[in-house]
Amino acid sequence: MKRLMTAGLCLMIFSLAMASPAFSQSSQTFYVKAKMSPDNEVDPPEGLPGLNASGSARARITVNRDASGTITSGVVIFDVVYQFPSGVTLSGFHIHSGAVGTNGPVVINSGLAATPDADGAGSLSFTTPSLTTAAQLAALTGLSTTPHLFYINLHTTDFPGGAIRGQCTTESFFYKATMLPSNEVPAIAGLNASASVLVTLDVTRDSSGNITSGALMFDANYQFPGLVTFTGFHIHTGSAGVNGSVILDSKTSGIVDATGTGKITRIISLATTQTVLDGLKAVIANPSGHYINLHTTVNPGGAVRAQLSDANQFSSIPSVLDDGIFRSNPGIQNLTNMASTVVVNVAGETGAGSDLTVSLPPRGFVQLLNVNSLFGIGARGVVHLDPDQHIEAFVSTIENATNIPFIIPMNSKGTRLAIAAVSNLGGRYVSSLVVSNEGREAATVDILARDSSGTVAGQLLGVSIPAGGFFYRADILAAVGIPSGFGPLEIRSTNRQPISAQSLVVSAAANRGAVMPGKDF
Repeated sequence: MKRLMTAGLCLMIFSLAMASPAFSQSSQTFYVKAKMSPDNEVDPPEGLPGLNASGSARARITVNRDASGTITSGVVIFDVVYQFPSGVTLSGFHIHSGAVGTNGPVVINSGLAATPDADGAGSLSFTTPSLTTAAQLAALTGLSTTPHLFYINLHTTDFPGGAIRGQCTTESFFYKATMLPSNEVPAIAGLNASASVLVTLDVTRDSSGNITSGALMFDANYQFPGLVTFTGFHIHTGSAGVNGSVILDSKTSGIVDATGTGKITRIISLATTQTVLDGLKAVIANPSGHYINLHTTVNPGGAVRAQLSDANQFSSIPSVLDDGIFRSNPGIQNLTNMASTVVVNVAGETGAGSDLTVSLPPRGFVQLLNVNSLFGIGARGVVHLDPDQHIEAFVSTIENATNIPFIIPMNSKGTRLAIAAVSNLGGRYVSSLVVSNEGREAATVDILARDSSGTVAGQLLGVSIPAGGFFYRADILAAVGIPSGFGPLEIRSTNRQPISAQSLVVSAAANRGAVMPGKDF
């Protein structure tokens, strides 16, 4: 089954829209997601432990509320991308109630019937009918307030009780590390081994922002000189040069590789003990104060090790253009060995936009063509991405007459951004500016243009940008009162809402130039 993209254009994530002012009803859309593995199944039958299968699921949940805020109905769109080692017949895809380590009843059914897949890898999308029963409304309410008490399960005819499962989460953090024997304490001499690992931590939070649950994914590619047996794969507390205790465990043991070269992907829904929750909080607050260690039978204290570092997973591309002169095609690459889903939101200047869930195979790629028309947002827009795995992405903005592209990368976001140079010197060049609001509230932004001496030569103060929307000027220096000049630009979010920015500097005589992304500083 090779359906690699699911479509369902929908309202912007977390948007609120009045459905019927006369009755003070409202509609809300939110997402939960789950990375699924056989290791998360409870009381697994023979043959399931060790099965090389995984999946990534999203549930887009739209609920209607009455004037008191009580949910009165809802609809769920299910998306899943999965991989099994061989052909499989899928027999069920549900949301169940139940905390990690417990089985519970189906509370929302996707409607999946027996579906054979000769390849064992693909993607599926389902939309439920309107959910109105008392049990369904209770589940919708629970998913909006305590998502960690629910899990998503994909069933097969071989494993009717569930083949791959994951607890529902709502927020992801991304880390990376290059692991070497020389980083062990003490260093291991003479071992020619290494591993590179991408780490994802998925969490849920309560209304006060406290972490209530978590899941981890380790996606590692390793190289050892020969036969190796792995006995553990953990995150430890401790800075470089210091040994510390295990705080997050991937439950890796007894994995044997006769060649010494391969990959390990571990997906674990973590226990919700206070010790584990404190560990998640500590890693998120200070990743470099923790290290990841891969243990073997030969080196049980650790064979290769590295401090965690932030993977700098960007999620914004602040410009897509379709104005008759240009068209824009975003591309997304999955950097992991696990199938992935990405929610793509494209919004206009006011922040109004729509979503599309795309599915990517392991190490795969997808491109969306003519994205402004696809999302119906007019000539200009911004792209917001919600990945569940490590990704790379870009927008190719192509001049229609020549098919010459500008490649626009993902941008960093922050509250203070710098662009090294903008210009409109002598009318030979012109620099545009886009500032995208990546927050959930309106951003108030100051834009400062400096000359080569560092003196502020022009400014725009108190620019208001709606949540999810953007600010655009075709000639930013003219907009700040500089008719001819060049120099660096600073963009500051004075109310601390995260923003991203980019300038496109082009020749005034032709659509040729370069992209200057804003850098967080």
